[in-house]
Amino acid sequence: MSFLDPTGPALTRRGLFAALPAAASFDIRQFGANPAPGSDNAPPIQAALDKAASLGGGTVIIPPGLWLASALNLPSNTTLDLQPGAILQSAEAEKLFQTGRLAQRFLLTAKQASNVTIRGEGEIRGTGADDYGWRWGIPMTRKHRSSLIHFVDCSNIRLLDVTLRYSESYTVVLENCRSAIIRGIDLLNSTRHENTDAIDLFSSSDIRISDCRIVAGDDAIVLKTPDGGACERILVSNCVLQSSCSAMKLGTGSAGVFRDIHFANISATHGELGIALFMKDGGLIEGVSFSNIHIGYALPPSKYPTLEDARRDPVVAPILDGRSATFDRYNIWLNLAEIPIFIDLNRRRNAPFGRIRDVTFSDLRIQSRTGILIQGRPGHPLENLRFDGIAFRTAETVPYDNRHISPGGEQDLHDEHDTLHARQPSWFTAAFIDGLCVRDYCLHLDGAASLPARSALHLHSVSGACLDRVRRYGGSSSLKPLRLYQCPEADLSRVASSEIEQLG
Repeated sequence: MSFLDPTGPALTRRGLFAALPAAASFDIRQFGANPAPGSDNAPPIQAALDKAASLGGGTVIIPPGLWLASALNLPSNTTLDLQPGAILQSAEAEKLFQTGRLAQRFLLTAKQASNVTIRGEGEIRGTGADDYGWRWGIPMTRKHRSSLIHFVDCSNIRLLDVTLRYSESYTVVLENCRSAIIRGIDLLNSTRHENTDAIDLFSSSDIRISDCRIVAGDDAIVLKTPDGGACERILVSNCVLQSSCSAMKLGTGSAGVFRDIHFANISATHGELGIALFMKDGGLIEGVSFSNIHIGYALPPSKYPTLEDARRDPVVAPILDGRSATFDRYNIWLNLAEIPIFIDLNRRRNAPFGRIRDVTFSDLRIQSRTGILIQGRPGHPLENLRFDGIAFRTAETVPYDNRHISPGGEQDLHDEHDTLHARQPSWFTAAFIDGLCVRDYCLHLDGAASLPARSALHLHSVSGACLDRVRRYGGSSSLKPLRLYQCPEADLSRVASSEIEQLG
């Protein structure tokens, strides 16, 4: 049964959240919490949470004020209520996390718990407001970087209305969880602080994320299956995303299944990738949709305009030396710049090829300096992809001379397909696909005099393509709008022959 079926158990209140017992309320000041600077309020807050849990459930109130705390454990049947003006501040000192009840790097953790809620108009704040990362000339040498919220093996989770700010690393992580609602939160990290993912869903299911505003120094919303598990029945809607890396991402480090996942009504601004689907560890992506999506770009600010400038910095140069992954990432920022939609079926050494199939995109509005890139591999095509309604507008671009695919983390297998299709002179390149439908695609070239010659759509080894109403407006490109290379069984009946160039 689809997650979008309103009669299904995943969307019913009874199916999603078990009834809580009548709950008492506990003000943390009753347990000795002290807003004085330097105080670690983890012990009194934990005492209030444990008291609520011992009575079968209850609400712990964080009143207005700044409350410093280290690692906290959220038991079952508890609600953490941050009142207006309340700030729960992560302790900066590593030793406070090392000596707490849980040796962890997250401020709030729930393990094997159910019916846990974090809510309110207050704020949960980390210590990552500063610039951090080699892109800004700052070595990444900190041994301890505190994150904010971690749910592990939990069910019936609610994260409602709170503001999360300045995490030093991952902000909200759901790992092997089921049945969760994340609604109405403001998650505001520094865009110049590396590894500050906003929301990470690891092998979790029956998740709804809606009405959120998210700013991340890394990926905004990312789904992974690192243990070979599954991400299923996930709906993300009505969100505004700003990311220095990928705004919406599935895959990398994922050998499991992604199924019945839907993004709708999203405004996304990205630095590297808008929508990214990676499969390189033998898993499966299927039944995924993106609808009513606006994708814009904003390059992540860097201290150095070129790699050579970075190497002149005596602090940064040792970080760069001998680290190919670092060079790859710098090459992405400088030359690839951004890809609004990127799909890549690849594999790491000793990993089998996975599959990506039955993915649909509809009602897309894209502003970008570079084109869409989707590709399978010879003998391992993408399957059944559909694009229905693309309004693509561009007024500037960057050269494709050094463009290559995004590595998506570690990549130890390299071949010609790292660059072959990425460097095609086109605003939409698709390669090695079995079943591709593109209809109502309008490319608008503003400032055409300064734009290089590129086709609207380039297909390479695509079988069973169906093209309808593919148009390019503006410009005087010497290339025809559609360029096809070895594309058998293509339905071109609704495309004028004068618009098509057959290659090879």
